[in-house]
Amino acid sequence: MMKKKTTKPTTDFSFWKQRFLDAGFSVKGRQAVRTLDKIQHSVGLQKGMYHEGAFKINLNILVHDPFTGPGYFFVCLNGHVEPNSILQMEEHAWWSPEELNDAMNVFFRIGLPWFDEFASDVNQLSIWLSKAIKQNRSVEVVKYPSLHLKGPHGEGYLPIYDYALSLLKFFQGDLRGACAHAKRWGGRFSPSAEDAVEPTRTVRQIKEMGCDSERGGPNHLSERN
Repeated sequence: MMKKKTTKPTTDFSFWKQRFLDAGFSVKGRQAVRTLDKIQHSVGLQKGMYHEGAFKINLNILVHDPFTGPGYFFVCLNGHVEPNSILQMEEHAWWSPEELNDAMNVFFRIGLPWFDEFASDVNQLSIWLSKAIKQNRSVEVVKYPSLHLKGPHGEGYLPIYDYALSLLKFFQGDLRGACAHAKRWGGRFSPSAEDAVEPTRTVRQIKEMGCDSERGGPNHLSERN
């Protein structure tokens, strides 16, 4: 009687590389990235420090920030691959190496559509974040009203939405909206804060966008867009 062949568990994305490539991602080790102009989709395989031998598949939606640097993207929305969803509830997000194939099948079944639903382009992500701010909820709760999340994702909208919208509105050509969100985001930081990044970065963004100018900003702004 022949023994059934067993597949050795993999701990990076090499086994699924072609499927990622077919979906427009570049793959390196435990990271897969797809860039769609000003939006970036990222998938990472995280090894647990306190969940020995387990892995978590992290999904990130990032936005380009030209006021920080030409190639700089920051995480705006994120989630984890769970058995039947992409959410922020980590207790169901850990998979053993033997379960990774199942986890990746879940990702390709509902994770890829998750990226496309929330951030296929600048306009779509802007709509979701604007809805969340208007309803004072996280994007997850706007999408799933009956969802009860713990921590900051369950307590109003996340402040980083203002940061993201200050850039998304800028990319859309809505300078007034970009300035309003930039000022709201920058207003969360003390002018005397010792942080090396904020509020200095946002003050520079507000100045370069010409938010206090009647004309709505200098002509060279297109170089940033």
